[in-house]
Amino acid sequence: MSALMKVGLDRGRFVRIADGQFYHVETVQTLQQTVRDYLANTAVSRSRLSRSDSVQPQFALTALEYFDSIRLTRRIGDERTLY
Repeated sequence: MSALMKVGLDRGRFVRIADGQFYHVETVQTLQQTVRDYLANTAVSRSRLSRSDSVQPQFALTALEYFDSIRLTRRIGDERTLY
């Protein structure tokens, strides 16, 4: 990890969502709100999320697993709901 990335993490500008994967804190907040809004109406699965042209499957899975770990979402089978 670069020194610049460490400084960003220490200052709360980046969030580590998986080994070697970091998102800017505002990106994580936007993703969280998007997931909250979507799950308010239906459960979401990786396959459903990755059907979008803008989300690659490996990034969708990593983001969803991160949200499970911070208890924003809960995995039930292949779908997730809000905690």
